[in-house]
Amino acid sequence: MSSFASGGTYFHNAFVTTTLCCPSRASTLTGLYAHNHHITQHIDPGTGYEQYDAEGYDENDLPVWLRDSGYRTGLVGKYMNKYDAQNDGTPAGWTDWYGADTPTTNWTLNENGRVSTYPQDSAMPGYEPWEGVMGDKAVDFVGKAHASGQPFFLWYGTHSPHSPELVAPQDRNKVGTWQAYDPPGFNEQDVSDKPQWVKVQPLLTSTQQQTLGQKRQERLTSMLAVSRNLARLKNKLRETGELANTYLILTSDNGYHLGEHRLGAGKMTAYEEDMRVPLAISGPGVASGSVKHMVLNTDLAPTIADLAGVAPGLVPDGRSFAPLLPEGRSGIAPDRFRRRFMEENWQGPVPTPTGAKLFPAPTNFAVRGQSFIYDRYVTGETEYYDLSRDPYELASKQI
Repeated sequence: MSSFASGGTYFHNAFVTTTLCCPSRASTLTGLYAHNHHITQHIDPGTGYEQYDAEGYDENDLPVWLRDSGYRTGLVGKYMNKYDAQNDGTPAGWTDWYGADTPTTNWTLNENGRVSTYPQDSAMPGYEPWEGVMGDKAVDFVGKAHASGQPFFLWYGTHSPHSPELVAPQDRNKVGTWQAYDPPGFNEQDVSDKPQWVKVQPLLTSTQQQTLGQKRQERLTSMLAVSRNLARLKNKLRETGELANTYLILTSDNGYHLGEHRLGAGKMTAYEEDMRVPLAISGPGVASGSVKHMVLNTDLAPTIADLAGVAPGLVPDGRSFAPLLPEGRSGIAPDRFRRRFMEENWQGPVPTPTGAKLFPAPTNFAVRGQSFIYDRYVTGETEYYDLSRDPYELASKQI
């Protein structure tokens, strides 16, 4: 999968400003912090795509800016939580729409208004793997966009490695073959320095540790289908002669913890495991190598607009990092581009069916600098880590 944007720039310090899928995607599409676009949750009533549409961003986001400037805009796969593929139709900014819902027992694909339902069980008639269908649609879009002669933008939102883990039938024998992962913070022994919501977490049992290890194996294996699709997509760009004139961006909407600090599988914290995401970009004029500048998901919309020569329809909180892509970027010191940023995670009011909170961390707001993070919870508790000495956040300091 790393070959998708090979020859380009890898960002060692890429972060999301809210470590939850739907708010993060809204930030990616608008360039705004969650407290400004107001999509802070993903499953509570009135949140997700319902709120995105109600706030007016369906008519003023990156695909709208590009479409209005003559771009052909396509979405394939995941969009936002609360988007109903059966009933919601095609959002405003997209000329080509292949929006799908979460692949559970059955899943629905809205293809420019035409709705199809697929079984997820490979033993059922009509089965087609979710990632396989989406890969086909992404490749088809490139062919159609090339034939139209229009400049184009494709948002390819994979399901993997999200739960439920979609391991392709031909990859099932790969589960268990990945190297084990045992970072210093896994099942952290001493959490006396942590806020109360972490202190109450018991040590993970051996069974829980095995379950987390299995989940990680399945998540990694599920990405093999994505890797094949990305290779197909890149080959299609090469075949059509579009590759040399296309920017390829590989990233994610949030990180994920799997046992760090005694936490099971999840996100919605300001710990490094949840905030950090991969980010690699290749394309015309993009230098090969890596940079250490801090860049955010809120920077993506203004950066893409900048590269496309398009003016955003709003004032984003993020900023274009296009100046960091070409040769000569070494003249821009990391602390000149960004010294610090705010991280925000909002606890939703709606519990799970069992009555428990979906994510245990209280609402918190953090300042993340070049080598530190200071996090403050609505409970009044705080955490401070000197990341230059404590990169795994094992010993919070009082300041």
